[in-house]
Amino acid sequence: MESNSNNKSIQTSIPHIFLSQNIELQKITVINLATLEHSLPLNYRYIVDSFEPFQALNFLGTFSEPFEAKFRVNVCTVDDTMKWFDDFSNLHKTTMRETQGWIIKGVKYLLSKRFHCIHSHTVKLKQGLKENNNNIINEKTKTMNNKKNQIVNTRIRDTDYLATLSIQLRNVFDSYSCIISLKFHHNHSLASSHVTSFRPISNETKEAFFRLFHAGHNPTSAYNTYMEEIQLKFENDEAILADRAICPHKYNIYYLHQKYLDTSIGAQNRKEMFSRLAEEVEEFNSNRKGHALMQPYLAPTNTDPGQPFVLVIVTNLMKHCF
Repeated sequence: MESNSNNKSIQTSIPHIFLSQNIELQKITVINLATLEHSLPLNYRYIVDSFEPFQALNFLGTFSEPFEAKFRVNVCTVDDTMKWFDDFSNLHKTTMRETQGWIIKGVKYLLSKRFHCIHSHTVKLKQGLKENNNNIINEKTKTMNNKKNQIVNTRIRDTDYLATLSIQLRNVFDSYSCIISLKFHHNHSLASSHVTSFRPISNETKEAFFRLFHAGHNPTSAYNTYMEEIQLKFENDEAILADRAICPHKYNIYYLHQKYLDTSIGAQNRKEMFSRLAEEVEEFNSNRKGHALMQPYLAPTNTDPGQPFVLVIVTNLMKHCF
């Protein structure tokens, strides 16, 4: 790991924001500093290497001062860097997806990633065009799109969003080893329920549903129980109810339930299911709840007739009766 002591900076009126000595001070105004203060997560210290506001079209509800900036953050590990990224996303209720990542060998960089907003046209280019779904479109739409066999998604999120974020974590002995390049331009409202409906489900929300599944709830009862708790806790706050990170959609709950089953019970078929069943049989016998015996299935071959799958369970009550 190399050593780097190039942290000479100029104190500003904002305690946690400093200016690099290489920056052109005439370009930094009090308004620019206030913009940075409101656009970056707190509880971190920053050294600004470059800042340039730019004129752009104004959209209702958007951030009033679009800008491009390059700055350093006082984080030194990959986990702390990604924690800063999560704090930045939560601050603005935006969803940033990875545009490109590079294979890191740990020589010069520990982390190097580039992100784009989920409302960027880059998402559409990476996903491609969707085909018709006969369950959600009518015959008129089929006729209009018969040649190309395409539909327009009712949950349009492609607003050609211009914001990008680049993160590089240098492998150096430096308190400010994380370099952020940010192009901050919102062309949609930050407070829109439509925007927050695309946010990824938070880990806290996933854990809450996993606890309900473990208690015996199915997807429907888990959703109803969870939503009732949220409504009582936040008093029907519309902003909270529209935030997918806190209030997932119903079809998301079925996916979480399937993920829970795969993790806690095992796969529905193939070798994973029988391996999980063998573990359950062994645990059943060790707990002295009775006795179980499993004969695994062997497929027949030309030389071997194989054997069927057999599972025998004898409970303690059955032992007394027979």
